[in-house]
Amino acid sequence: MKLSRIAYISLFLFLTVITFGSGSALEASSKSTSDPETLLIKANECRNSLYGSSNRMKYRHNWQNCINRYENVYKNYPKSEQAPWAMYRSAQMYTRLYGYSGLEADLDKALEIYEVVTEEYSTHRLADDAQYKMGEVNYEYKKDLSQAYVEFLKVDIKFPNGDMRPRAREMMDKLSITLGEKGNDEAVEKDS
Repeated sequence: MKLSRIAYISLFLFLTVITFGSGSALEASSKSTSDPETLLIKANECRNSLYGSSNRMKYRHNWQNCINRYENVYKNYPKSEQAPWAMYRSAQMYTRLYGYSGLEADLDKALEIYEVVTEEYSTHRLADDAQYKMGEVNYEYKKDLSQAYVEFLKVDIKFPNGDMRPRAREMMDKLSITLGEKGNDEAVEKDS
């Protein structure tokens, strides 16, 4: 009788330890799938999968699904190292989505997100990249050469040690010539 009682107590203790132990393991497991690093990895996988399927890229909801995953990172973990990466990549996706949608709102959203990266994460290594991308979007897609020049100039001023500074200066030189020619053409038209 004494032996069976000890066996029951041992079994009870064993099951209690297993139950609480597995509960902690489940909790740790679920936590590891919702930390910012894991969420960023999943968002990147979504983006890479989308970019690998020309058929899926035709549908906005597929883009939005991946963008939402990035948004989940930077909205829920704004102070994490992954937040500026998530913002930068979602802005890239909005820019690329524009190629399919033709919606100016997608470019505006990309610019808005890039601007947040440059302001809220100004010391992050992506800040100058985001500033450069703002110039690129204005130059390549919006065809607003004056605004593009201003955005490239901001790279030069705000991020003098950034790796994008030489590229921004090249674009400013190119735009100076184009804007100068455009100004001369307008002056000639006024004189005529």
